[in-house]
Amino acid sequence: MCNEYRFSQARDAISAQWAQLQIPVVWLDAAANRPPGEPIKPTDRATILRPADPASPRAGLAGLDLRWWMVPYFHKGSVKDWRSMCTNARFETVDTAPTFRGPYKARRCIVPLTSFIEYSKPPGWKKGQPKTRHEISWAGGDIRYFAGLWDRATPADMPEGLESFTSSPAPAAPMSSPSTTARRPC
Repeated sequence: MCNEYRFSQARDAISAQWAQLQIPVVWLDAAANRPPGEPIKPTDRATILRPADPASPRAGLAGLDLRWWMVPYFHKGSVKDWRSMCTNARFETVDTAPTFRGPYKARRCIVPLTSFIEYSKPPGWKKGQPKTRHEISWAGGDIRYFAGLWDRATPADMPEGLESFTSSPAPAAPMSSPSTTARRPC
């Protein structure tokens, strides 16, 4: 799966979409920290939706911006010392990998997007040369969601805590193969 995606609509569009299903969305932070349509890359803050009250599904969804590149609860060093690339938790191992096991059981979320970006190596590509950029979107700029996990860590340089998330891609569908990637949002 990608390490870059876009969300090109305002948060109001998310609230309206869920309101059609009679599911309220409560925003826990004042406003999105980035303009709609700007590419979202690892370590950027991006919007997620998680249960407002995990014990009561009827409570709706809580929306907020978290850091994309999950830092797990057990990391106690500084944020920059967490080097494992945790932007994507593979669907096949999300329930068994030590970094993702706990969040998989109790801290799931969904992440809105309007497109995702993949890069491919053109014929004759050599290291250091640019890759070809492919932006995959849906007709009408529809909002889609990919599965994700979130966690709360207390790194040494952030005693107030850090909430962050990862996506959970699955193998690409046969109709998209061969494509630029073997993974897709789930």
